[in-house]
Amino acid sequence: LRLSVDSDNETAKAFYERLGIAWSSYEQVQKIVGDAFFAFADAPEE
Repeated sequence: LRLSVDSDNETAKAFYERLGIAWSSYEQVQKIVGDAFFAFADAPEE
């Protein structure tokens, strides 16, 4: 099970910790938004 929370959301992080859900030290979420997303989506496949 993977859950995500904004890294600045201390309340949510504390909630997950109280449930025994630890953060992953070996995963990192990547994101792309706005114009960069549209450019990526429209780029030809290589």
